[in-house]
Amino acid sequence: MDDLHFMTDQDMIRRIAGYTQPGDTVLEIGGGHGELTAALQQRARRVIVIEKRQDLARGLQARFAGNPRVTVIAGNALREIRHVRFDALIANLPYAISEPLFRLLPGLDFREAVVTLPAGFAEKLQALPYAAWFAAEVVADVPKTAFSPSPRTRSVLVQATPRTTVLGAVLLQKRSKVKNAIREALQSATKRQGRALVADLGLGRLADLQVSNLGPADIATLAQLLESVGPPAAGRRPTFKYGREQ
Repeated sequence: MDDLHFMTDQDMIRRIAGYTQPGDTVLEIGGGHGELTAALQQRARRVIVIEKRQDLARGLQARFAGNPRVTVIAGNALREIRHVRFDALIANLPYAISEPLFRLLPGLDFREAVVTLPAGFAEKLQALPYAAWFAAEVVADVPKTAFSPSPRTRSVLVQATPRTTVLGAVLLQKRSKVKNAIREALQSATKRQGRALVADLGLGRLADLQVSNLGPADIATLAQLLESVGPPAAGRRPTFKYGREQ
């Protein structure tokens, strides 16, 4: 059985739900028993809940049956997230999917994520490579007593806003060589200008590496080299095509 910890502190639940803006479609991942869902649906235009556990999903569907503002999807969020449109991700995330989820989010179009995370991953989220995609801030400590049962892991509430950077656009082009990914990110330049700019950066051995093969030290070096480069060309923030409308 999964190691489940449900948030029960109503003050913390209201604080998290308070990030909802009028007219929002909110995505909640890991709805549990629906405590946060209930608070979100009071503020949002629509709440889409993805719950992997079939028993919990059935409970959510029963609790919010007949509520036109709440849609419950029984499934794996790492697959389903590409098929939904949303303005904000607001959730008490299952901690096991925190890192893979934040690897997927840079390819999606949304305003912000406000989520509870393990403190250790929240620190990683504020460093590269994630800092190329998000401006992340810890906005609150979440006491262990806010959950039932209480977890051993220290938890924090994080607000992460998508950023548009050349490095971020480059890192999303995993199958490209670094030099080609930079030229693609700066598509507003002519090919000649793009080649000249890449040459001026002094990429050295990084130029011909495939983006997916960049290590942490390589990414840090590339970040320094790209500091002098302007923002990526308009429209160069890659997004997934939505497979279906929810």
